[in-house]
Amino acid sequence: MLEQTIRKYQDRAIEAAQVIEELIHLAREMRRANARGEQIGLTEDELAFYDALETNDSAVKVLADETLRAIARELVETDGGRAGLLRRAGDERQRRQGAGR
Repeated sequence: MLEQTIRKYQDRAIEAAQVIEELIHLAREMRRANARGEQIGLTEDELAFYDALETNDSAVKVLADETLRAIARELVETDGGRAGLLRRAGDERQRRQGAGR
């Protein structure tokens, strides 16, 4: 999302004010995501796993919310080093969804 905005700015397709608007929008989204993680008691990495699990409809139907949280926590504990990869994959998914707007 931000990368695309910067590219447009560099190509002179948008003005600096639009870049600033995008930065403000991104900051608000990050605050909301952080608050959501705090609200359900998950760290940033745990929330990334939780969101990945939650997007799987069958997992949501079969498992309770607390079970999904427990799985996310355990994945971070056992596979913490790769949590950043999952978060980046989620960021990429969001970027692609945003591009469709």
